[in-house]
Amino acid sequence: MNITAKHAVFASYPGDVETHFQINSDGSLAASMPLHGINGKIDSVVFDTKQNIVRTSSSEINYEYHIPKEILLRKL
Repeated sequence: MNITAKHAVFASYPGDVETHFQINSDGSLAASMPLHGINGKIDSVVFDTKQNIVRTSSSEINYEYHIPKEILLRKL
């Protein structure tokens, strides 16, 4: 995880499932998983720590980023 005044970025470890999630200070979102990617502007972000999901929304998009199990296993 890399957090600065300009953005918050998460990228998976090399060798794990390839994934990326970035929220920029201007409200733009960029996320990718193995079979899809998304870009857009968001108004709200909700971190669901029980389900390990980041929910983002705006009038343009509603997107849920599910943290892959392979990455969660690294926390053990």
